[in-house]
Amino acid sequence: MIGATASSVPVLVLGPPRYVGPLGVMRSLGAQGIPVYGLTHKRLSAANVSRFCAGTVRAGADGRPTTDAEGDLEALLAAGRTLGTGTILMVGSDEWAFFVADHAEALEDVFRFPKVSPSLVRELATKDGLYRLALEHDIPTPKIAFPRSAAEAASIAHELQYPVFLKPVVSRPRGQWKDIAEDADSLLANYRLMEESESDPNVMFQEYIPGQDADVWMFNGYFDQKGRCLVAFTGQKTRCWTSIRGLAVHSVCLSTATASTWPGPCTWT
Repeated sequence: MIGATASSVPVLVLGPPRYVGPLGVMRSLGAQGIPVYGLTHKRLSAANVSRFCAGTVRAGADGRPTTDAEGDLEALLAAGRTLGTGTILMVGSDEWAFFVADHAEALEDVFRFPKVSPSLVRELATKDGLYRLALEHDIPTPKIAFPRSAAEAASIAHELQYPVFLKPVVSRPRGQWKDIAEDADSLLANYRLMEESESDPNVMFQEYIPGQDADVWMFNGYFDQKGRCLVAFTGQKTRCWTSIRGLAVHSVCLSTATASTWPGPCTWT
């Protein structure tokens, strides 16, 4: 249920139960007295039980978009009208990023949010798109193979250097599993378990970069329409769940930069 509104412009953050992004939004903005709302989930979630959660709204199913895009859109618009026109909309998952980009024209009648082209969102939020961008802009990146079938996976399995990381190309409720293969046999066994369909396997093989949890660094930045980074955060993971290849359960922010200290416009936006 939607709770009492405050005088500040409210924020609605979209995300599924186990994602920590919505919780970070609630803690950061809620501590400043800004009312932050989330999506209704079937089970308890860290974000929705936070003392900074001002309430929840019903849209999608258990925090994710459904196959009924028009129904999800109407639910979001109804929630926005209840919270108040001008509510700030924030996405906390790739699926909602796709949804908001695809329906930006309708959503902007009620919400405020950054408008980004759907094609750019998909390039950044899918691993094959991000890989192509990295190659195009000479950014170091692990080698990746995208087998289009079980036969193609078998044909390249003995050419790879092991260990090899298996991931979904596009994160979906069904496609969240990740694993490490030590040889060709385990690679193909895991491929068969992860394959979603013959026409769309949604599995990729990635070069494995060895290291510990603390070797993983993260960058988050907000860029304006001219490619200027207005605020930046650099973080280091200290513990992950599951070990080595999971979500961060503890990390530290080691440095920040603002528009006054950032070296200049980003060249690939």
